[in-house]
Amino acid sequence: MNKFAPSLLAVGLAAALVGCQENGPQDDKITINKNPYPSTYTPISTTSTLITNATVLTGTGERLDDADVLLVDGKVQQVGKDLAVKADTTIDAQGKWVTPGIIDVHSHLGAYPNPSVESHQDGNEMTSPNTAEVWVEHSVWPQDPGFNRAREGGITSLQILPGSANLFGGRGVTLKNVPAHTMQGMKFPDAPLALKWRVVKTQNAYMVVKVYCLQHVWVIWLVTALRGLARKNISEHGISTMQNTQKVKTLKPRIAI
Repeated sequence: MNKFAPSLLAVGLAAALVGCQENGPQDDKITINKNPYPSTYTPISTTSTLITNATVLTGTGERLDDADVLLVDGKVQQVGKDLAVKADTTIDAQGKWVTPGIIDVHSHLGAYPNPSVESHQDGNEMTSPNTAEVWVEHSVWPQDPGFNRAREGGITSLQILPGSANLFGGRGVTLKNVPAHTMQGMKFPDAPLALKWRVVKTQNAYMVVKVYCLQHVWVIWLVTALRGLARKNISEHGISTMQNTQKVKTLKPRIAI
Protein backbone atom coordinates (compact mmCIF):
# COMPACT_ATOMS: atom_id res chain seq x y z
CA MET A 1 0.00 0.00 0.00
CA ASN A 2 2.88 2.37 0.79
CA LYS A 3 4.20 2.23 -2.75
CA PHE A 4 0.88 3.60 -4.05
CA ALA A 5 0.81 6.49 -1.59
CA PRO A 6 2.78 8.97 -3.80
CA SER A 7 0.50 8.25 -6.75
CA LEU A 8 -2.64 8.79 -4.70
CA LEU A 9 -1.20 12.02 -3.32
CA ALA A 10 -0.46 13.32 -6.83
CA VAL A 11 -3.98 12.49 -7.99
CA GLY A 12 -5.43 14.26 -4.98
CA LEU A 13 -3.38 17.41 -5.60
CA ALA A 14 -4.35 17.46 -9.27
CA ALA A 15 -8.04 17.16 -8.38
CA ALA A 16 -7.72 19.99 -5.87
CA LEU A 17 -6.07 22.26 -8.41
CA VAL A 18 -8.78 21.55 -10.97
CA GLY A 19 -11.41 22.41 -8.41
CA CYS A 20 -9.75 25.77 -7.77
CA GLN A 21 -9.95 26.85 -11.39
CA GLU A 22 -12.61 29.31 -12.43
CA ASN A 23 -15.14 28.14 -14.97
CA GLY A 24 -15.64 31.63 -16.44
CA PRO A 25 -14.57 32.79 -19.91
CA GLN A 26 -10.87 33.00 -20.68
CA ASP A 27 -9.12 36.26 -21.43
CA ASP A 28 -8.46 37.18 -25.04
CA LYS A 29 -5.33 35.64 -26.50
CA ILE A 30 -2.39 38.01 -26.43
CA THR A 31 -0.54 38.40 -29.73
CA ILE A 32 2.98 39.74 -29.93
CA ASN A 33 4.43 41.56 -32.91
CA LYS A 34 7.66 39.68 -33.49
CA ASN A 35 8.94 42.22 -35.98
CA PRO A 36 7.95 45.72 -34.84
CA TYR A 37 10.87 47.24 -36.79
CA PRO A 38 10.35 45.81 -40.30
CA SER A 39 12.78 46.12 -43.15
CA THR A 40 12.68 49.27 -45.25
CA TYR A 41 15.37 48.00 -47.63
CA THR A 42 14.93 48.92 -51.28
CA PRO A 43 17.35 47.84 -54.01
CA ILE A 44 19.59 50.59 -55.31
CA SER A 45 18.75 51.46 -58.90
CA THR A 46 21.72 50.66 -61.10
CA THR A 47 22.56 50.48 -64.78
CA SER A 48 23.40 47.24 -66.56
CA THR A 49 27.01 46.09 -66.24
CA LEU A 50 28.95 43.53 -68.28
CA ILE A 51 32.07 41.99 -66.71
CA THR A 52 34.28 40.33 -69.31
CA ASN A 53 37.31 38.00 -69.43
CA ALA A 54 37.07 37.05 -65.74
CA THR A 55 37.75 33.82 -63.91
CA VAL A 56 34.28 33.06 -62.56
CA LEU A 57 33.42 30.76 -59.66
CA THR A 58 29.71 30.03 -59.93
CA GLY A 59 29.26 28.84 -56.33
CA THR A 60 28.16 25.39 -57.51
CA GLY A 61 31.69 24.02 -57.81
CA GLU A 62 32.16 25.14 -61.40
CA ARG A 63 34.99 27.36 -62.61
CA LEU A 64 34.73 29.32 -65.84
CA ASP A 65 37.88 30.83 -67.36
CA ASP A 66 37.72 33.97 -69.52
CA ALA A 67 33.99 34.21 -68.85
CA ASP A 68 31.50 37.07 -68.86
CA VAL A 69 28.90 38.08 -66.28
CA LEU A 70 25.93 40.32 -67.08
CA LEU A 71 24.37 42.29 -64.20
CA VAL A 72 20.99 43.99 -64.59
CA ASP A 73 19.38 45.92 -61.71
CA GLY A 74 22.05 44.57 -59.39
CA LYS A 75 21.28 40.92 -60.17
CA VAL A 76 23.15 38.35 -62.25
CA GLN A 77 21.26 37.77 -65.51
CA GLN A 78 23.72 35.72 -67.56
CA VAL A 79 27.02 33.92 -67.08
CA GLY A 80 29.04 32.42 -69.92
CA LYS A 81 31.72 32.95 -72.52
CA ASP A 82 31.53 35.62 -75.21
CA LEU A 83 28.07 36.85 -74.25
CA ALA A 84 26.50 38.67 -77.20
CA VAL A 85 24.85 41.38 -75.11
CA LYS A 86 25.11 45.13 -74.67
CA ALA A 87 25.38 46.91 -71.35
CA ASP A 88 25.63 50.48 -70.11
CA THR A 89 29.01 49.74 -68.52
CA THR A 90 31.63 47.18 -69.52
CA ILE A 91 34.46 46.14 -67.19
CA ASP A 92 37.45 44.17 -68.45
CA ALA A 93 38.27 41.78 -65.59
CA GLN A 94 41.23 40.07 -67.25
CA GLY A 95 43.33 38.42 -64.54
CA LYS A 96 40.65 38.97 -61.86
CA TRP A 97 38.17 36.70 -60.12
CA VAL A 98 34.40 37.00 -59.84
CA THR A 99 32.57 35.03 -57.16
CA PRO A 100 29.11 35.07 -55.56
CA GLY A 101 28.71 37.41 -52.60
CA ILE A 102 30.00 36.04 -49.30
CA ILE A 103 27.51 35.53 -46.45
CA ASP A 104 29.00 36.18 -43.00
CA VAL A 105 26.90 34.02 -40.67
CA HIS A 106 28.54 35.26 -37.44
CA SER A 107 29.34 38.94 -37.32
CA HIS A 108 29.39 41.72 -34.72
CA LEU A 109 29.74 44.63 -37.14
CA GLY A 110 27.63 47.59 -36.15
CA ALA A 111 27.27 46.29 -32.58
CA TYR A 112 31.04 46.53 -31.98
CA PRO A 113 31.87 49.26 -34.52
CA ASN A 114 35.06 51.16 -35.21
CA PRO A 115 36.63 53.04 -33.62
CA SER A 116 36.70 50.52 -30.78
CA VAL A 117 35.92 52.72 -27.78
CA GLU A 118 33.85 51.92 -24.70
CA SER A 119 30.87 54.03 -25.77
CA HIS A 120 30.53 51.92 -28.95
CA GLN A 121 30.55 48.51 -27.27
CA ASP A 122 26.88 47.56 -27.49
CA GLY A 123 27.14 43.86 -28.32
CA ASN A 124 26.66 42.43 -24.81
CA GLU A 125 24.13 42.97 -22.04
CA MET A 126 26.40 41.76 -19.25
CA THR A 127 23.80 41.66 -16.48
CA SER A 128 22.81 38.00 -16.48
CA PRO A 129 23.83 34.64 -18.00
CA ASN A 130 20.44 34.66 -19.78
CA THR A 131 19.56 37.82 -21.72
CA ALA A 132 17.43 36.19 -24.41
CA GLU A 133 15.18 39.26 -24.43
CA VAL A 134 17.94 41.44 -25.94
CA TRP A 135 17.72 42.38 -29.64
CA VAL A 136 21.06 43.22 -31.20
CA GLU A 137 19.31 45.20 -33.96
CA HIS A 138 18.78 47.99 -31.42
CA SER A 139 22.57 48.33 -31.17
CA VAL A 140 23.52 48.31 -34.86
CA TRP A 141 25.25 51.49 -36.04
CA PRO A 142 24.84 51.54 -39.86
CA GLN A 143 27.74 53.98 -40.29
CA ASP A 144 30.27 51.51 -38.90
CA PRO A 145 33.32 51.73 -41.24
CA GLY A 146 33.62 47.97 -40.87
CA PHE A 147 30.68 47.49 -43.22
CA ASN A 148 32.65 49.21 -46.00
CA ARG A 149 35.73 47.08 -45.35
CA ALA A 150 33.62 43.93 -45.36
CA ARG A 151 32.04 44.97 -48.67
CA GLU A 152 35.52 45.43 -50.14
CA GLY A 153 36.22 41.83 -49.19
CA GLY A 154 33.11 40.58 -51.00
CA ILE A 155 30.71 40.23 -48.04
CA THR A 156 27.19 41.09 -49.18
CA SER A 157 25.05 39.75 -46.31
CA LEU A 158 25.68 39.40 -42.59
CA GLN A 159 24.02 37.84 -39.58
CA ILE A 160 24.74 40.21 -36.70
CA LEU A 161 24.75 38.46 -33.31
CA PRO A 162 25.10 39.62 -29.70
CA GLY A 163 28.40 39.00 -27.93
CA SER A 164 29.50 35.91 -26.05
CA ALA A 165 29.40 37.00 -22.41
CA ASN A 166 26.11 35.17 -21.83
CA LEU A 167 24.86 31.63 -22.20
CA PHE A 168 21.90 33.09 -24.09
CA GLY A 169 22.88 36.46 -25.55
CA GLY A 170 19.72 37.48 -27.37
CA ARG A 171 18.23 37.82 -30.83
CA GLY A 172 20.31 38.34 -33.94
CA VAL A 173 19.44 40.19 -37.14
CA THR A 174 20.32 39.56 -40.79
CA LEU A 175 21.45 42.56 -42.83
CA LYS A 176 22.25 43.32 -46.43
CA ASN A 177 25.64 45.01 -46.60
CA VAL A 178 24.42 48.18 -48.29
CA PRO A 179 24.92 51.83 -47.32
CA ALA A 180 21.95 53.03 -45.26
CA HIS A 181 21.03 55.63 -42.67
CA THR A 182 19.14 53.16 -40.46
CA MET A 183 19.37 49.54 -39.42
CA GLN A 184 15.97 48.94 -41.01
CA GLY A 185 17.36 50.17 -44.32
CA MET A 186 19.86 47.30 -44.18
CA LYS A 187 17.54 44.67 -42.73
CA PHE A 188 17.16 41.61 -44.97
CA PRO A 189 13.43 41.35 -45.84
CA ASP A 190 11.69 38.30 -44.34
CA ALA A 191 14.93 36.81 -43.04
CA PRO A 192 14.38 34.28 -40.20
CA LEU A 193 15.18 35.34 -36.67
CA ALA A 194 18.17 33.96 -34.78
CA LEU A 195 19.04 33.29 -31.14
CA LYS A 196 22.65 33.65 -29.97
CA TRP A 197 23.40 30.94 -27.45
CA ARG A 198 26.95 30.13 -26.52
CA VAL A 199 26.64 26.67 -25.09
CA VAL A 200 28.29 24.44 -27.66
CA LYS A 201 31.69 24.37 -25.98
CA THR A 202 32.25 23.41 -22.35
CA GLN A 203 34.89 26.09 -21.87
CA ASN A 204 32.24 28.74 -22.50
CA ALA A 205 30.71 27.84 -19.14
CA TYR A 206 33.92 28.81 -17.39
CA MET A 207 33.76 32.23 -19.09
CA VAL A 208 30.22 32.75 -17.79
CA VAL A 209 31.33 31.66 -14.32
CA LYS A 210 34.16 34.18 -14.48
CA VAL A 211 31.97 37.05 -15.72
CA TYR A 212 29.08 36.52 -13.33
CA CYS A 213 30.89 34.80 -10.42
CA LEU A 214 28.56 31.81 -10.66
CA GLN A 215 30.13 29.06 -8.60
CA HIS A 216 27.38 26.55 -9.34
CA VAL A 217 27.84 23.07 -10.73
CA TRP A 218 24.58 23.37 -12.70
CA VAL A 219 26.19 25.83 -15.13
CA ILE A 220 28.82 23.29 -16.17
CA TRP A 221 26.24 20.50 -16.21
CA LEU A 222 23.85 22.51 -18.41
CA VAL A 223 26.51 23.39 -20.96
CA THR A 224 27.82 19.83 -21.11
CA ALA A 225 24.31 18.45 -21.63
CA LEU A 226 23.47 20.95 -24.36
CA ARG A 227 26.75 20.30 -26.12
CA GLY A 228 25.93 16.60 -26.22
CA LEU A 229 22.47 17.37 -27.57
CA ALA A 230 23.90 19.65 -30.25
CA ARG A 231 26.36 16.99 -31.38
CA LYS A 232 23.54 14.43 -31.52
CA ASN A 233 21.40 16.71 -33.70
CA ILE A 234 24.34 17.49 -35.99
CA SER A 235 25.12 13.79 -36.35
CA GLU A 236 21.49 12.91 -37.13
CA HIS A 237 21.40 15.52 -39.91
CA GLY A 238 24.43 14.02 -41.61
CA ILE A 239 26.88 16.82 -40.80
CA SER A 240 30.29 15.57 -39.80
CA THR A 241 31.78 16.95 -36.60
CA MET A 242 35.44 17.84 -36.16
CA GLN A 243 37.62 16.74 -33.29
CA ASN A 244 39.59 19.32 -31.37
CA THR A 245 42.81 17.70 -32.52
CA GLN A 246 42.12 18.35 -36.20
CA LYS A 247 43.64 21.40 -37.82
CA VAL A 248 41.75 23.40 -40.40
CA LYS A 249 43.59 25.01 -43.27
CA THR A 250 42.19 28.40 -44.16
CA LEU A 251 43.03 30.97 -46.78
CA LYS A 252 44.02 34.46 -45.78
CA PRO A 253 41.23 36.94 -46.59
CA ARG A 254 41.83 39.08 -49.65
CA ILE A 255 40.56 42.51 -48.68
CA ALA A 256 41.35 45.58 -50.71
CA ILE A 257 43.33 48.09 -48.62
